[in-house]
Amino acid sequence: MELSQKLQNRRKDLKLTQEEVAEKIHVSRQTISNWETGRTLPDINSLVLISDIYDISLDALIKEDKKMIKKLSVDTKEAENWFVFSSLFCNVFALFVAFQGSELPIKVTMILLIMLTVFVGFFGVRGLPFLKRVQESYQKKEEYQGKGYVFTLYDVAYGSAIVCGIAIIFLTIYNF
Repeated sequence: MELSQKLQNRRKDLKLTQEEVAEKIHVSRQTISNWETGRTLPDINSLVLISDIYDISLDALIKEDKKMIKKLSVDTKEAENWFVFSSLFCNVFALFVAFQGSELPIKVTMILLIMLTVFVGFFGVRGLPFLKRVQESYQKKEEYQGKGYVFTLYDVAYGSAIVCGIAIIFLTIYNF
């Protein structure tokens, strides 16, 4: 059975309207309708919320739906690309501020430092769910079970962006 049919059947079993479900997961009623008719597919965050509301596992929801599995695969690849790009961007921007900060007027440097802080914060918040999913996938692997937190290349990239940003802020302020 396809995801769209599962969503519609489960909602009706629970005697919920599309409007009620839409309010609970913060989307429009039309979005719920599109999911239930198969016109569009929910993203992973919406699927998690739906699985909680419908009290059904994600596995049971997406199993056997090839379109949904492909979409999740593409979404995961996009998240990975976004994460790598954002870490690289923050590091390059931090290096620019570090080497050019003392050459620029103090107001421009301070604006760049504020921008760097915002970038690191924004990219960091966007990257945390991705890191959580990577960590959960490692925890499921037999060789890593019981080992606690497993550091990955993504953790290093994320950490380096944060450390680099903080170091650049202190170095730039110290040079003035």
